[in-house]
Amino acid sequence: MASTWGLPGTYDPVRKLTYWGIANPMPDQRMQRHDGNPDAVSRTAPSDLYSNSTVALDPDTGKLAWYYQHLPADDWDSDYTHERTLVRTRLNPDPKFVKWINPDIKRGEQRDVAVAVGEAGGVFVLDRGTGQFLWATPFPYDDPNFVISSIDPKTGKTSINWDLVFKQPGEHHVICYWNTRSYWPTAYGPATNSLYVSYIDNCRDLTLPGPAGRGGWHVVPRPGSDPNALTGLAKINLETGEILRFDVGRAPGNGAMLATAGDLVFHGDMNRRFRAFDAATGKMLWETILGGNASVSTISYAVNGKQYICIMTGDNLKVPELSAEVPEIKTPKGHNAIYVFALP
Repeated sequence: MASTWGLPGTYDPVRKLTYWGIANPMPDQRMQRHDGNPDAVSRTAPSDLYSNSTVALDPDTGKLAWYYQHLPADDWDSDYTHERTLVRTRLNPDPKFVKWINPDIKRGEQRDVAVAVGEAGGVFVLDRGTGQFLWATPFPYDDPNFVISSIDPKTGKTSINWDLVFKQPGEHHVICYWNTRSYWPTAYGPATNSLYVSYIDNCRDLTLPGPAGRGGWHVVPRPGSDPNALTGLAKINLETGEILRFDVGRAPGNGAMLATAGDLVFHGDMNRRFRAFDAATGKMLWETILGGNASVSTISYAVNGKQYICIMTGDNLKVPELSAEVPEIKTPKGHNAIYVFALP
């Protein structure tokens, strides 16, 4: 069993298709789902369908048009839900930045694509008419503990990182990534043809309970990573796959990215900083300090020709977990509020 979390899908009015992201299968571990046998299902997609997949549906009939499985038979509660961003882009993925590229794509061709970034990491670009795999790469970084070990570049079939799959009770693994993009929406900037993603360089330290019942998990920074570069914002060029990182530091993001037609990107963090950045360079252009940590979605709207930016502050599900990881950042309580700023 796997769900959409109740999140909305994305609609393509030309193809008359809706696109949905599906979460991990339940229970979390293969051994729990398959009578103690992790090899009862395939290590390569398709496996435990339609978990951790993008599905394209006809909204009139409910008929499945196509699916793509990002992670087969998940073992770690990885989740590939969230929005599917629909854009038209030229395709010229650069092997310097992109790990898996379909060799059959025509370089420089314009394609209508669906873009997904998983809670467990990874950027995937698919043809939104057919589900054809175009390119994918680990995100925020390539790491031996990444949940996916390989992708067949021609078929797009993914393989789970078998070395990290639990084979017996009491086993211990560090799995990357964990809530790296968290629950918050990404943003697309048409002028830069880039997706903007807030990320945390976090992994999951997990021990499967043994006969005595002991086990459990906690969040850890990616092994070998810089503790002063725990979080950041990423500008992902959807033509080439090149990633520009900016606003790198210790304060986790705690809300949505927002890109405007004026080539600005807005984002707020747990340290109460709300900032505007140049969409092309990532340079910080403006900053203010809020009364509480940023939370949920940031929006832009206009009244009588004047543009405004609105952000909410307050606690949410991730604040306790993130606060334990960055104890130096003190988040005030009782600070639920709405802040509105006017653009010049």
